[in-house]
Amino acid sequence: MKHFYLSFFLLGLFIVYDMQGQYANTFYGDFAGELSESGSYNTFVGYSSGFRNSSEQNTFLGSFSGQSNTTGSRNVFSGAFSGLNNTTGEQNVFLGGSTGQENTTGSRNVFSGASSGSFNTSGADNVFLGFLSGQRNSTGNENIFIGSLAGRSNINGNANVFIGVNAGKNVTSASNKLYIQNGEENETPLIYGDFTSGSVAIGNANASGYKLYVSGDAFTTGLWVSNGMAGFAKSKVQPIENALDKINEINSAISTSTVKKADKTTTQTQYAINADDLQKVFPELVKQNNNDIAINYQGLIPVLVEAMKELKEQNKSLQQQIDALKNSESNQGSSQEVSVTSGFKLAQNIPNPFESVTTIQYYIPEGYRGASIQIFDGNGTMVKSYTSLTSGDGEITVDNIFLPAGIYHYSLIVNGKVMASKKMVIKK
Repeated sequence: MKHFYLSFFLLGLFIVYDMQGQYANTFYGDFAGELSESGSYNTFVGYSSGFRNSSEQNTFLGSFSGQSNTTGSRNVFSGAFSGLNNTTGEQNVFLGGSTGQENTTGSRNVFSGASSGSFNTSGADNVFLGFLSGQRNSTGNENIFIGSLAGRSNINGNANVFIGVNAGKNVTSASNKLYIQNGEENETPLIYGDFTSGSVAIGNANASGYKLYVSGDAFTTGLWVSNGMAGFAKSKVQPIENALDKINEINSAISTSTVKKADKTTTQTQYAINADDLQKVFPELVKQNNNDIAINYQGLIPVLVEAMKELKEQNKSLQQQIDALKNSESNQGSSQEVSVTSGFKLAQNIPNPFESVTTIQYYIPEGYRGASIQIFDGNGTMVKSYTSLTSGDGEITVDNIFLPAGIYHYSLIVNGKVMASKKMVIKK
């Protein structure tokens, strides 16, 4: 092939124009573009730079930069041995000695910093910024490593973001991970993330199955907010039953530990619920991942609310019983009926004492609704309730098949108010 050469021998500069279309190339340095027989708009500066190039729009600056490039185009290699073995990789930017040195077919990479991405072969769309960043990456794609030694151990992991000196220092093949870390100071990243699951960990290298995992204490000036029942399907909402009884089955404890920080030893006290007890009555509030056991303390709030409601009802019943006992004592002389409010009557049960069945007569004036007769044991706990009593004379039958022997009280209650009370005795 014939060339026209405009030569400056003292400078070693060759500007090449090819009569068949190869033109606007600038080669400076011994053996720069030596075997180039095609390609245009190239600039090769440095010993053996662009030695085998046959493509276009490449800029190779530094000894042996882009030496093996053949058809790769639109590359910028700056630094000795940068892009040394690149053959067909395109649109790469390698800045620094030995950056992208082993790259052959990888394209659209940006490596900045001595030896960054030096072992990359076919990995594409990577950004490595910092000394030795992504050095061992070979086939990994779409990684972003920022900081000296960041992602240095990665070989074939994809779509990772490592930020900080030696960030992700021991990660070789993981993908879709976030590491913000000073690996020179800490083995554990400050922030870890998983783009696939959308989870984040602070002070830990694993989110342990949670969206947010925090290793250590956390503080907020705002609120931790959940959506409450807004996200629940109405057909699946059920009341929490026997909350107070279940709460009584859970034990709590105080844990004291010694923590050393900055050469200062402090004692920390924590209050905790026994996870085993909680799991027995509310298994949904205990979560276990590997060796970690977590308690959903926020989920306990609705349980405590319902337990307080139940306790309030019990207190209300106890107060009714106290009122009934006072009324009973003040009317001790009447054996057949006691009237607290004019017109209401409650008779003594017959027989009394009894072994199996007894009857109680009552009278409710016209116009009153919501009447009931409730029976309480010696502890003030309501054991039976007869509701929807109608006005006028009436009678109920009490079967003690489920009641142990002892002294009981029964009260006529209308709209939450005790009208009269009596004492009855069950014997076996």
